Amino acid sequence: MHTRCIRIRLRPGTTERAAEWLRDFERRREESLTSMRSSGMVWESAFLDRGKDGDEVLLVQCSHDFESTSRAFLGSTLAIDVEARTVMQEIAEEFRTPELMVHLVADPPERPQGPARHGD
Repeated sequence: MHTRCIRIRLRPGTTERAAEWLRDFERRREESLTSMRSSGMVWESAFLDRGKDGDEVLLVQCSHDFESTSRAFLGSTLAIDVEARTVMQEIAEEFRTPELMVHLVADPPERPQGPARHGD
């Protein structure tokens, strides 16, 4: 799996529109998950960074193949994807993908076998 971050510098005056758009993904959770599954996205987190030099949306994403995921998203006819592309055109001043320097994943602890005991 691969992880990336996309920084979207917001056009002045579009921060609240961006915040509304990001909150909409949670409100439309099932539709969002359908979109992710159909494009091959494994997980995604979105952050709104309000800074003195301008505001940015940061998308941190994980996929097995970002080329395939991007093609699927750009060609998707799902309403949530069409809307996302439209909103990004409205709010985005610039897109950047910072260089990944470190990505660590710890193995999850093994779960005990057998039935759970009271208090576990």
